[in-house]
Amino acid sequence: MKNDLKELLLKLKLPLMYDRYEEVAQIAARKNLSHIEYLHMLLQEEVAGKRERMIQMRIKQARFPLIKTLDSFQFQFPKKINKTNILRLFDLDFIERKENPIFIGPSGCGKTHLAIALGYRACQDGYRVLFTTAINLINHLNASLADASFLQCLKRFTQPDLVVIDELCKALHNR
Repeated sequence: MKNDLKELLLKLKLPLMYDRYEEVAQIAARKNLSHIEYLHMLLQEEVAGKRERMIQMRIKQARFPLIKTLDSFQFQFPKKINKTNILRLFDLDFIERKENPIFIGPSGCGKTHLAIALGYRACQDGYRVLFTTAINLINHLNASLADASFLQCLKRFTQPDLVVIDELCKALHNR
């Protein structure tokens, strides 16, 4: 019976339940939980685990060069930045409204940090994100024209809910 249960859990792709059902059963027994409460505990863990795996997959697929968060951003350095406006972006409503925020400022003021942090936050909220540089985007699109894969390449850059394009000014200056 135990092996059958494990086999079924694997077939149903419930890895956390597979790993934890015995331990959670012991906890449920100690707390005198009903079968439904036990099952509820197991399912809550499975859902939380799936959500965490989905977030980690989205972060990996986003291709951030490094992870930055809003918590680590210095709003006072090197120049005071309007914190209220930045925080408003982090509610992510602009994604649903299909708006495009743009960070403009001199080199070193934190544009990339904020852009990565915004993308990271979007991943945590379940959005599909892609981080790229403008030069990388242009190079991929140009290369796709040569091998007739332009539409497929364009789809890769337009399918995510949020595309973060960094170093736009560098691309414009390198023309």
